Amino acid sequence: MKPDNTIPVRQPAGRYCHSILMICFLVLFSAGLQAQSVTTNPASPGSMGDAAAMPSVPESLGSLHGMSESDAGRIIGLRSLSPFAEPRLTRKKHTGAITGLTDPIDAREGMDVAIAFMADEDPDARPVNLYGEDSSLFEDHFFKQTAEQDVVVPTGKSHFWEAAFLNDADSLVHFALVVGGEVVEYEAIDIRDFPPQELPPIPLSELKSIPDDFINSQSALATALTNGLDDLLQITRLDGWFALDYNLGGFFFDYPGLLDSESPVFWDLLFDGHAWDDDGEQSVWVESNFLIDGITGNLLAKLVFTSEDDLESVEFLSAYSRISDEMLDTNEDAALIQAFGQENLALPAMPSGKSEEWMAVWFDFDEEFVYMFLTRGGEIYSRNYFPLSDIPEEDRPPPGHFRPIGIQYGSEHALTTSLDAGLRQQLEQAPPDAESRINYNLHSGYTMFPDILDEDSNPFWHLEVSIEVFNEQWERVYHQFYNYLVDAVTGAFLGAVTETSAEGGLELPDRMELHQNYPNPFNPETRILWELNAEQHVTLTVYDLLGRKVAQLADGVHQAGVHSVTFDASALSSGVYIYRLEAGGTVLNRKMTVVK
Repeated sequence: MKPDNTIPVRQPAGRYCHSILMICFLVLFSAGLQAQSVTTNPASPGSMGDAAAMPSVPESLGSLHGMSESDAGRIIGLRSLSPFAEPRLTRKKHTGAITGLTDPIDAREGMDVAIAFMADEDPDARPVNLYGEDSSLFEDHFFKQTAEQDVVVPTGKSHFWEAAFLNDADSLVHFALVVGGEVVEYEAIDIRDFPPQELPPIPLSELKSIPDDFINSQSALATALTNGLDDLLQITRLDGWFALDYNLGGFFFDYPGLLDSESPVFWDLLFDGHAWDDDGEQSVWVESNFLIDGITGNLLAKLVFTSEDDLESVEFLSAYSRISDEMLDTNEDAALIQAFGQENLALPAMPSGKSEEWMAVWFDFDEEFVYMFLTRGGEIYSRNYFPLSDIPEEDRPPPGHFRPIGIQYGSEHALTTSLDAGLRQQLEQAPPDAESRINYNLHSGYTMFPDILDEDSNPFWHLEVSIEVFNEQWERVYHQFYNYLVDAVTGAFLGAVTETSAEGGLELPDRMELHQNYPNPFNPETRILWELNAEQHVTLTVYDLLGRKVAQLADGVHQAGVHSVTFDASALSSGVYIYRLEAGGTVLNRKMTVVK
C-alpha cells in the first residue's frame, strides 16, 4: 500500500450513521414520524415537558474533574464513536467519581490503567479497542506560531480513554472508562446482547489484540501532523473550531479498499474542523481520517472530505446500477423499495434531474431485513443493514406497506417529463431571487395521492418542488410548492398537485406550524422555519436526547407570519436532536440530525 493514499470519500457509517439512516427510513416510510407532535400542555405525556424535569447526566459523571455538566455530557456522547461501545448509562457500574480538576493523559497511561483494572476483573480478556478525544476541545489548547497568526493545534492527550476488552471463551466484551488515572465506569456485556448490526462483519475471534508496544497517541498525532493534518489546522486562522478523535484497534472492515485482514492494528485519527469569517458568512469545514500503523507509526492511508469538494451530480440509474451490483453479492433476494435524492439551485437556472447524494433502500420480504445505502457522486460511502424489528413497533410501517419497485425510467426522465407538463413555466415565472429545491422520491406510496393513484398503480417518481424567497430577516415572503408524479415503469406523466401558494407577500398563516429543518441531516448549519397565526411570545429550544438544553434559538414576542432562524451545530456531536417551539400554550416538536 502506498504510504500516502489520499481518497476523497468518507468511511462507512458507524453507530451514529446507523441511527441517522434509520431516522431517514422512518421519515420516508412511517406516517407517524412525518407528523408533528402537538400538545396544549407542555407537561402532558409525549411532550418534551419542562426542561427541569428532563433526564440529565448522572450526578457522578456531571462532576468529573470539576468539568461542567455540558463537558461531562459531551464525553458521554462522544464515547459512542468507539466501534464497540455506546452509552448504556442505566447498565453502567460506577466505580466512583473523581473530584477536583485533573490533567488529561495520553493513550499509554490510559491503557495501562485499564489493563491493571482488568487484571482483577477478567485476566483472560484481551484489549481490542482504545478510544479518546483530544483535550483541545476543553481547556488545554496549545498555540503554534505561524507566519500569519497563532493557530490552535491538538495535544495528543484526552481527559478520558475508553478501553474495550474481549474474552473469546466467555463471549464477553468489557468496557473500562479511564478518567484522571482511574477507572470511573466499567461494564461487561455478553456478546449475545448486542443487536446484530452492532457486531463487526467478521467473527470477533478475528479481531486483533492491541499489542503491548503500540505507539502512543502523541506519536500518532505527530505522524498525522507531518502528513497533512498541520495544513488542515490552518482553517483556525478564521474563527475556528475543531475536534480530534483517537481510535486504536484492528477494525479494518471499516475501510474496504484501503485496509484488509492483513493490515496491522492502527490508529484512526478523525479530524473534524470548521471555520467562519468575521461576518459569519464564510463557512469552511473538513473531515479527515488518518490511518496510522499502531506499531511503526507509518501512515497507511488518509481520507479527506471537505466543503470544497467538487462532487459530481449523477442520475439515479447510475447510482442504482452501482448499488445493484453490491446487493447481488450481499443478498440477491432483496428488492428496491425506496430511493431519495435532492437538487438545490438558484433560479432562473434549470434543474438537471441529478443529485450529489442518493439514498436507496432494499428489503428482503422473507427475512424482513432492511438494507440502506448512501452514495456520493455515484459511489457508495455508507451502508447499514438491520432487521425491521429494530424499528420500534409503534413507528414500524404496517404489513404490506412495502412493495418491490421495478424501474425503467430514472430521475432525469421524471424531471424532463415534469418540465414539459408545466413545471418549466412555473420555474420561469418565479422571482429572480428565488431558490428552488427538488426532492426526487421513488416509491409506491399510492395513498399519498388518492385522486391520481390507486393500489394498481406502478411505482412512481414523486418530485417535490419548493420555490421560496426570503427577506433580510429570513422571513419567507414567497412560496410555491408543487408535486409532480411520473410512472417509473412506463415513463408516463401521471399528474401534478399544487399544495401551497403564498405568492405576493408575506401570507398570514391560519395556524401555528413548525417546519422540518432544512437541510436535514446537516453539517454544520440548518434553517428552521415556523409560522404564527397571531402575535405571541415564542421560545424555540434545541435539546439532546438526554433532555439537556443545548441551544436557545428564540425567546421573545413575534408577529404573526413566517419566521426562521439559522442554527449552527458546529459545537455539537453527531446525533439526533429535538427542537421545540412553544407559543400560546402549544408545543411543537421535531427531530433533526447532525452529521459530522
